[in-house]
Amino acid sequence: NGRPSPSFRFAIIPDKEIQQKTKKDTTQAFFDEEAPSPHDSGAGIPYERLTIGVLKESFPGECRVSQTPDSVRTLVKEGFTVAVESGAGDKASFNDAAYLEAGAIV
Repeated sequence: NGRPSPSFRFAIIPDKEIQQKTKKDTTQAFFDEEAPSPHDSGAGIPYERLTIGVLKESFPGECRVSQTPDSVRTLVKEGFTVAVESGAGDKASFNDAAYLEAGAIV
């Protein structure tokens, strides 16, 4: 169709404690966890301390959304916090209530 393929829009955001540390301190904090999460491979931030943001698509004519309510349910079950921008799934036939029911913050 000649138009560029949009990338899905989402972000993984560390909690405020991690955001406030310097890069060196943050890197050290990743490896100094006393009891790693069962979802953590030993390197990186445990899932419970991460928020995944699902944004409304702004590309003209784009009707997809980066996460469905089912995928949000899986992420929440694994320990992530998922924040969904209100209306992010509307064009893909997923209303805000479906995301709330799946455990997201809208």
